[in-house]
Amino acid sequence: MRINPKLANLQYMYANGDATTGLPEGTYSNLAASKYIKDNDKDKDKCLTIDEVSLSQEAFDRLDADKNGKIDLSEMKTALKGQDEAIQEYYKKKGSSTSDITSSLLGNTTDSLADIYANLASAKYIKENDKDKSGSLSSDEVSLSAEAFARLDTDKNGKLDSDEIRAGLEGQESSIEAFYEGNGTSSSVTATMSGLLEKEVVQATQTTAKYSTMAANTYIDDHDKDGDGSLTSTEASLSTTAFDKLDTDKDGKLSASELKAALKAKEDNLGIYYKNGVSSKTLASYTSGLLKTV
Repeated sequence: MRINPKLANLQYMYANGDATTGLPEGTYSNLAASKYIKDNDKDKDKCLTIDEVSLSQEAFDRLDADKNGKIDLSEMKTALKGQDEAIQEYYKKKGSSTSDITSSLLGNTTDSLADIYANLASAKYIKENDKDKSGSLSSDEVSLSAEAFARLDTDKNGKLDSDEIRAGLEGQESSIEAFYEGNGTSSSVTATMSGLLEKEVVQATQTTAKYSTMAANTYIDDHDKDGDGSLTSTEASLSTTAFDKLDTDKDGKLSASELKAALKAKEDNLGIYYKNGVSSKTLASYTSGLLKTV
């Protein structure tokens, strides 16, 4: 995979402090995506398999949007979208190598893509409006109503920090994700964020948790050797640490409700697998992997 020599030269100039103007947004994330594939593509098929990368199975599966067992350039670019600033800073400090920062960004398995976008939008909202560079926002630095500002300012110190802004987006992550997916990274996030933060935080409607329920029930059916409807530590095939974390009532068994509660946060991830009709063996492996990392 050939990297545009002009971009490579500009990258080198930035790394050595010789350039003074920025590149178009998306340049660094796209360059990092191309380089990550080039640096790890052992069989030279312009895609990456799980054995060619140092990512967890969960992170790999999240990036493999079409579920074909490979990550291509398009999927890489999507995964790194909106990460220009972090990658650019890394280029400036490290030069041409981006494997460490790219692996770090791709390997995030704690947050969903929507959460990552919401976290990014919160940080950018502060950066775009923080006139006094204090790291937080006063009421005169934002275009929020006094009511909305007071509601968001939970510690009542007259400023909004990143945690308070992120909390104000709770339940609205999908709107932020839609903004970014619609090429919102190329414009200011202030207008979108202001509209969302102005809204009263509404508890998300309880979902049926269809896919996490299916996954939990299937996991029990597959592992319940004595047929009592729950799993012992031996039956669950989990580490002691993972089992104890999932066993919230500490009765020495994992019930369907405990597994459902643990998997509910992964509803969207599981939904992708079910909707794509992957094999039951793959689903079982994926569910097991999720339970080990919940």
